[in-house]
Amino acid sequence: MGSINWIGPGVGGGAGLEGAVYNPGFTFNGSTTTSTSTTSSSTTTAVGLTIELAESFDHLALLVGPQKWDPSSASPTSLVAGRVTGQAARFTNNTQVMQYTMSTAGNIWSAAFAFRVSAFGQQTVIAQFLNGTNSQLELLLLANGSLAIACNGVQLAAMNVSIPTNLWQFIEWSVVVNTTLGAIYLRVMEQVVIIHVGTSGSPFNTRGYPSTDLVTTFKFGPQTPGSGVNYDFDDFILSAYTYFPGQIQVQAQIMSGAGPYTQMTPVGQSQNYQCVSNVPPNYDVDYVVGGSAGLQDSYTPNTPVLSNVIAVQQCVLNRRDSSAPRSLAPIVTSSDGVTVAQGPAQACQASYRVARAMWMKNPITNAAWTGAADVAGVRFGQKITA
Repeated sequence: MGSINWIGPGVGGGAGLEGAVYNPGFTFNGSTTTSTSTTSSSTTTAVGLTIELAESFDHLALLVGPQKWDPSSASPTSLVAGRVTGQAARFTNNTQVMQYTMSTAGNIWSAAFAFRVSAFGQQTVIAQFLNGTNSQLELLLLANGSLAIACNGVQLAAMNVSIPTNLWQFIEWSVVVNTTLGAIYLRVMEQVVIIHVGTSGSPFNTRGYPSTDLVTTFKFGPQTPGSGVNYDFDDFILSAYTYFPGQIQVQAQIMSGAGPYTQMTPVGQSQNYQCVSNVPPNYDVDYVVGGSAGLQDSYTPNTPVLSNVIAVQQCVLNRRDSSAPRSLAPIVTSSDGVTVAQGPAQACQASYRVARAMWMKNPITNAAWTGAADVAGVRFGQKITA
């Protein structure tokens, strides 16, 4: 029977997690990303919010992979010091675009991310909503340093000031793609800089591709970069909602101790959790392995340094080592192992891929995440489902 080699989740190197936090004092009555203990759908919604993807860019080797960034994406040039902690993705000189295909197509999407540029002078698309390969809306960095919105190459609106160079700016871009009543909202550092809304009396077309109003794909990165210019991105979230989160931080953590389940076999280290806490992951050097459905492991995470957790994304890097079909699901357990919540199962492939679970709530308590201690109080791992 085939088995799986599990080396920790995508971002964080271990059975890791990502937490997105709001500014202190901002109250949000929802919480994390993917499925809870009562559903196996790809995402769940809390208080009208579905976070589709979070990214801290802390581990370059895991940025690209099925179920996270599309394998056709180009990796950033390098990683540099992050906006708050960790690392950020840097694109320099060459056209380098990260791409993500949404789990469910829709016409309402929001992207929020930190952005920093070292110089102006070259107009370039830095983010884009698409229907497949066909552009719907583009976020432009103009040659004068201001941001603008375009529809299939036609500029619709622009800021009247430039953003500063070499300083992190937090950008929130929300769109409703529609033939006549489309809407575009752009905020920079929590200040509204563009509102472009169509009405029945004065419609405008936010749909660049003529056959459908849907958005299926999101891209970011400089498409026509200036020579020698650095384009940095950090703290990214994508949500299927008109959503302004404020200046969130996405923080990656690794596993630091054992959990209540150690049913898989460690290879290369004596303890299971030690096999899944490499930063960056070392793939087949050390890992945990299991060959029977039902086997599961869970681990104790590091405590995130966050004042308010609103979402947790769990990523599990896995593969099978034979042609026999296998599947795996991320799990969250209580510290004593009595309660186990299972995320969506995913078929394992011969090469490594990321299985993700977006936990909109603490799946053990079924309540909103209350903070860093709440995250540290549960255990993260994986289960062989078939």
